[in-house]
Amino acid sequence: MAKYNREQIILKGIELLQQEGFVGFGILKLLKVCNMPKGSFYNFFESKEAFVKEAIEYYNSAILQKIDEIDKAPLNEYQKIETFFINANKFFADGEYKKSCPMINITTDSIMEGNLFSDLITQNFNSHKVYLQKWINIAQETGLIKNLSPAAELTHIIYDNYHGAVIRMKYEKSDTPLENYIKNFLPMVLQKSDN
Repeated sequence: MAKYNREQIILKGIELLQQEGFVGFGILKLLKVCNMPKGSFYNFFESKEAFVKEAIEYYNSAILQKIDEIDKAPLNEYQKIETFFINANKFFADGEYKKSCPMINITTDSIMEGNLFSDLITQNFNSHKVYLQKWINIAQETGLIKNLSPAAELTHIIYDNYHGAVIRMKYEKSDTPLENYIKNFLPMVLQKSDN
């Protein structure tokens, strides 16, 4: 049995990327938290960039699995939209307000580093929006939400503004922005039906 586990290394790296982004993330920090020599890292990954790309793909795969579970759950479409963000809130509000979405952190930093991962991260974010747009479409058709603006437009509004709430949560060290998003912003923008 191998002493070092590729999946565990990736998970530790994702935790660091959540807290420190791409610029703050370093192989030496990862080696320290994994208690692993430098040579062992390069047995698994050819570079920092290769590791980060794999970490992004792993993280997004886990998100899509959770979203698919919501999609199959016995909930109405507004509840699915709400649950998507409630689950995200639970993930980010860890009590210390140090965690953010690693993909937000990475893409913000990678702008300064030459947009290394922007295309991949945009593609991943769009894969989440496919579900949200579908749920909004059905919620409009069934009268669960009254806002009849194009579903694609509403999807961008609620998804992109949530990223702002996550950033505020982190610098304000408070989960209030995340709570307000669910309680106030989401039903206001979508015009949730009282029925």
